[in-house]
Amino acid sequence: MNAKYVGLIPLPILLAGLLALTLVFYPEQNLPRSWFFELPSPFSFAHSLFLSISALIVAYFFARGFLSSGSFNLVALGNASLVLGLGFLLSQLLGNAPFGGPNQLVGISSLVFLFSGLFFAIFATLSLFGRVMQFGKPIVTLLVDYMGSVVLVAVLILAVETRLVPDFFVQGVGPTLVRQQVLGASILLFSYSSIVIMRNFATSRTAILYWFSLGLGLIALGFLSAFLGKVPGGPFSWLGRISLALGGIYLIVSILEALKGVKATANKLGHLDSK
Repeated sequence: MNAKYVGLIPLPILLAGLLALTLVFYPEQNLPRSWFFELPSPFSFAHSLFLSISALIVAYFFARGFLSSGSFNLVALGNASLVLGLGFLLSQLLGNAPFGGPNQLVGISSLVFLFSGLFFAIFATLSLFGRVMQFGKPIVTLLVDYMGSVVLVAVLILAVETRLVPDFFVQGVGPTLVRQQVLGASILLFSYSSIVIMRNFATSRTAILYWFSLGLGLIALGFLSAFLGKVPGGPFSWLGRISLALGGIYLIVSILEALKGVKATANKLGHLDSK
């Protein structure tokens, strides 16, 4: 079976699972406590490593691609991946004992999702209109943009830690309206980016776009599951974690597909040179 069709399978399965959870178990607070399970720290945030590390690896390869091509489109993807990977990882570290609690965990991660979604949407919009922006000194642009992404993550963390932004989670109550609004916007941004990139794949048939689109789609589904869930360790939470982990894996697959294409081209050129 074609690998692309196999890769498509998890998305409808997880969508069906989310629909079933919504129809049968929503609202989640009414479920008995036996339905909730949370791994002890530090294993409680182990699922985030899949997405965080994958996004950081993808950011590295987009940086390499930008240095080769000078295309700002790749910087937008790199910024989004760097903010997502670094910010999500730090949200898990700072949102657990002894550094913080649920408000830091939910607040930092929600803001990180929002701003990484904005960067992904910028790339999607540029590609939608066929705009490819070039820069004369890629190394300077890359350093400025990536350092800006690191600073942005630091600012988001400080905003939550110093309570410059409203609470995102209240102990005993659950996620606040602000968190739901920010996460809802992130769902729209990631879904929009996924759809536009899949549209680009339909015209270019480039494998990296296919897998990257599915990765963003799975991440958006993970956000939606978290949006509907109210209690950590509940069924919605676990479905969301599975979706986010798979989304990270798909981002890595997209890079592997890109490297495979480069290797195939190199092999073809080597074959021609040998003639």
